[in-house]
Amino acid sequence: MLTATLAKQFIKKISSNTKYDINIMNCKGYIIASTDVSRIGEYHEIAHEIIKKKKEIAVVDDDSFIGTCSGVNILLTDKEEVVGVLGIRGNPKEVLPFAGILKITIESMIELENLKDEKMHNVELSQRIFNLLFDTKLSNSNLKVHLEQLNYDSNIIRIPCLIEISSQVKSNKYLLMELQHQKYINYQDISLQYKNNSILILKALTKTEAANYKEECLQWFSAILNNTTISSSIHCAVFGLPQKRPSLYKESTYQISWLLQNNEIKSKILFFSDHVDQYFKNFIDFKELYTIFDLYKSNIKIRNFSNYIHTFEVYLSSYGNLNETSRLLNLHRNTVLSHLNKLNELFHIDIIKNYSDAIFLNYFIHYYKLTNQNNIKE
Repeated sequence: MLTATLAKQFIKKISSNTKYDINIMNCKGYIIASTDVSRIGEYHEIAHEIIKKKKEIAVVDDDSFIGTCSGVNILLTDKEEVVGVLGIRGNPKEVLPFAGILKITIESMIELENLKDEKMHNVELSQRIFNLLFDTKLSNSNLKVHLEQLNYDSNIIRIPCLIEISSQVKSNKYLLMELQHQKYINYQDISLQYKNNSILILKALTKTEAANYKEECLQWFSAILNNTTISSSIHCAVFGLPQKRPSLYKESTYQISWLLQNNEIKSKILFFSDHVDQYFKNFIDFKELYTIFDLYKSNIKIRNFSNYIHTFEVYLSSYGNLNETSRLLNLHRNTVLSHLNKLNELFHIDIIKNYSDAIFLNYFIHYYKLTNQNNIKE
């Protein structure tokens, strides 16, 4: 967009470096900036004429037109849209090459100004969406109305994703802009700066049903990681559960934010669904755990208990696969079985054959760690 302010800035910069009189006219043919300030506001007939006819250039050899002197008038465009006219007074043969250079210069200034406006618009839009989702208590129906007004489809399924940036990156704003520039964020993805060190993207599902969301998320984020410039700025990403109700975006974001802060697994990609058990343990009242498990804890007298429960935790995370547990711990399969059977003997349970016993021990370990302040004593 060609504004009077931008036109005057251009004239101010160029006037001290040229001997020619220069005018800039708007789409209606009126001078909005000039090296001769007294001419601002005057009607320029030739400018209006070439705008109406969309002529690229008009050379004038006399003063027969209203508000016009001999010289060159050249059309100014912004993304193929006519925005005004640049006029240079003087011998047409002499000023024509100069006019071409000035045209390129001012159109480049317009383009840069548009980018600034677009970035400012994106910042304002992001802030507005953030306020809607996190700083208000709107009902789901009201949230849907607001999102529709912002051209977001409020009925599609979105996956909340928190991307934590590396400590070397100064601001999450620049990473977000780069993701947008590289087309990793589509028009239905809601993307926001979230706190100081992360970006929130409510990723719109496009190809799969909600049940298969992990596959689409992995494909999308793997493509980002393949971009070496961007991947070096990313510490990790945490994906939440699929949501269709905008009113649930907030809580789902809090869930993955909790996981980002409390997870000990060093991985580039995490899914909240794999850590639901860990999340719910966070809300169990300690008194409840004490009532159920304290007697068992007081009866533990064996050495190397931490080794046994670590074996069990890996066994549980391996979905009860002894061979995989053995591989991950670099222990012989019989040693893994020995550790598990030691726990069976100690608690009079069967964690290999009885799923309920495995769950019981899982929660006991949670209590055990809490009472030892996450530093298990043997």
